[in-house]
Amino acid sequence: MGYSTRADDIARDLAILRSDFNRSKSLQSGSYTEGLSPYFDYFRAKDGFFDRPIFEGFAVRRIGNMETLNSAITGIQFSTVHWNSGLLDKSFSTIVNSSQLPLTAGNSAGGRVFLAFGQVEWAGNSSGLRRVEINTVDVNNSTGTVTVDIREPAAFVDQTAAASFCVPLFESNLARFQYMYFAVEQETGSTLSVTLFNASVIRLF
Repeated sequence: MGYSTRADDIARDLAILRSDFNRSKSLQSGSYTEGLSPYFDYFRAKDGFFDRPIFEGFAVRRIGNMETLNSAITGIQFSTVHWNSGLLDKSFSTIVNSSQLPLTAGNSAGGRVFLAFGQVEWAGNSSGLRRVEINTVDVNNSTGTVTVDIREPAAFVDQTAAASFCVPLFESNLARFQYMYFAVEQETGSTLSVTLFNASVIRLF
């Protein structure tokens, strides 16, 4: 059989690597015995196609309106999550502290680089500012904040506050992130609902 695509090349390499390990189940089942290379955590192929993403990552979504108070930084409470193994810790819950997104330790003491991207929409109101930020807490309990969007709806022709963002996040050495959370703030003078919030995080390095 000839191999002409990158997926085929990787599938061939996986087939060769598989023969070097004594496993209780096949690669296609996603199970393997202790001692297998971590390579198999993130690559799984059948007939040249992958059912797991190459990047460590996760995607979270807020379903339904979430009311926020005026001038209060509010963590988004997520209701659904999708992930592959390697980045989001299994302790994450959509029921308890669903704004906290705990990260796995992996083999890293820090120094990782992530890409965070997503979108947010607010209920209609042309007053005041809207802010979106990403907050991190590292293993030393030091916090960090990155403002990813700030806008005033009245300054836009359609007076909407919908926004999208895409930003890199850098860990310091020996300061691995314990968890992160996405937060919003609004200054309308009253309560205002976030009607949509989708976010994804992938590890680049």
